Amino acid sequence: VLAWLIRSRTLTVSADGVQYRNVFRQTRTVKFDDIEAVKVFVNFYEPSFGVVPRVMIGVRGGEPIAISSLYWGAHELDTLIAALREKNVTIEQYDDPVSRQMIKQQFPSYASLAERRPGLIIALGSIGLIVFAIILTIIIESN
Repeated sequence: VLAWLIRSRTLTVSADGVQYRNVFRQTRTVKFDDIEAVKVFVNFYEPSFGVVPRVMIGVRGGEPIAISSLYWGAHELDTLIAALREKNVTIEQYDDPVSRQMIKQQFPSYASLAERRPGLIIALGSIGLIVFAIILTIIIESN
C-alpha cells in the first residue's frame, strides 16, 4: 500500500504552473499567479511517522497542496522550492515544531480538508469500509 501511495502521487513544475496528481489520480494544475505563497514547515509533526519537513502551497480560492517528505525526498522538495522561488513565488520557512492543529489554527487557508474536518474523513472512511464489507459478504454468500 505504501509503495502504491508513493508511486501514485506526482508533482510537476512546468513553465506556467504546478501540476499535482493525488492518490486518487486526480490531476490539478495551478498557475504560478494563483499561488498565494508557499509555507515550508521544517519540523512538522506527523503522528504516524514523527517529525518530517512539509511544504504547503497556498492556492487563491482553492484547496492547498500539501507535500510531505514522507512521499518526496529532501532533494525533490529543495528542487521544487528552488523552481517556485525562480518564478517569484513567495516562500516562507518556519523552523519551529508545528502540528496539524497548529496549522489549522494559525494558517487556516493552508490547512487541508483532513486537518480542517478530521471527523468527516473518519466518517467517510468508516462508511467506505462498511460498504466494502457488505459487498464482500454478498459476493462470498453468492458462491
